[in-house]
Amino acid sequence: SYNDVLGKRVGTDLKEGKVTLPLIYVLENTGDKYKAYIEKVVTKQRITKRDFERVRSIIEKTGGIAYTLAATEDHLDKAKKYLDNFPSSRYKTALLELADYMLKREM
Repeated sequence: SYNDVLGKRVGTDLKEGKVTLPLIYVLENTGDKYKAYIEKVVTKQRITKRDFERVRSIIEKTGGIAYTLAATEDHLDKAKKYLDNFPSSRYKTALLELADYMLKREM
């Protein structure tokens, strides 16, 4: 399920101190309370399961997931339109299929 994928990604990214698009969206579009908490968690040496669950909940609650999915879809649509400029080939077909796969994987 998407939550399984999101959970694994958010957990891995948080442990590695990575700030991803959903986190950037939350940091730029929410109040100081959430922002301060997320900044604290991202800079921690050890992130607890409770921290992880709360950050994930904040991302879901504040629209970070929806924003990221919409941005992904937009970028993939643009990429596919650029491919329209190229003649049909197995390479073009492979790239179009890859874009479709990536979108389905994110949803």
